[in-house]
Amino acid sequence: MNYYEIPRDSTSQMIEFDVFDSSSSVGARLAGLVYNTGSLTACYNRQNAAGAATAITLVTMTKGTWVSGGFVAVDGTNMPGVYQLCLPDAAVAAAAGVNFVTVVLKGAANMVPVVLNIRLSNWVASTTPANTLTVTSNKVAATIAAGDIANDAITAAAIAAGALAAIADKLLGRAVAGAADGGRTVSTALAQARNRVKITGSSNPFTMTVYAADDAATLWTAAVTIDAVTGAITEIDPA
Repeated sequence: MNYYEIPRDSTSQMIEFDVFDSSSSVGARLAGLVYNTGSLTACYNRQNAAGAATAITLVTMTKGTWVSGGFVAVDGTNMPGVYQLCLPDAAVAAAAGVNFVTVVLKGAANMVPVVLNIRLSNWVASTTPANTLTVTSNKVAATIAAGDIANDAITAAAIAAGALAAIADKLLGRAVAGAADGGRTVSTALAQARNRVKITGSSNPFTMTVYAADDAATLWTAAVTIDAVTGAITEIDPA
């Protein structure tokens, strides 16, 4: 079986593959096939499709120029037994639950049936402009470093409002120490600058309570030390 990966919902896709000679004892390839060779057939089946496979009507083509169902030898002299097939656009069309397509060619005299397994991927890389990655599934498998994105390449207008809000919320929930979420977060660190703060007690250490945005629920507390002579706060030690 031959394996390929093609972006789902792409168009004008061509694949190349070997055809082997069943009469050969040394695994030779089978040369000389053309689109209308006797008994040669092709079909494809999409994942979860019901019923029979879909027939591909093979037609003549110019090598490298897509036409639906086109079939041609790549180079009968230098690459005998290697062929090019133009996939119908419908074979790789996007649809829920369809992640791969299987193509089979068979039937010609002395031909070992060819099975082509095509994975329908979710991303398309583009080189125009340079270093640009277009993502069609909202997910990228590769790692993108900060230096891979040009200055001002992503503007606020290019990001959905919900995504911007999610980024802000994520930042507020990050630990002040970094590398994790939760604990002493950016949000709780900012709370004492905007929310209700109360200091209680009759002697050191006093208790400082920082409240949530409703000014009622306790967010965090700290032990406060006050200089008995000057009245200055000398230490705040969060719990």
